[in-house]
Amino acid sequence: MGNFRECIAAVNSREIYDEWLNSGFFTIIREDERTDTRLETMEVLARHFGLIHE
Repeated sequence: MGNFRECIAAVNSREIYDEWLNSGFFTIIREDERTDTRLETMEVLARHFGLIHE
């Protein structure tokens, strides 16, 4: 269990977060942790990948 926690801590480090944020990949940053934003997130993804055309 300790190894698992170390692995999760390493993946969730600020350094790794910043690497992904600045990698050039499309990134969604969830700013509201109290509200269920699943539908809004799916819409953002659908628009990004061209699944919604207006």
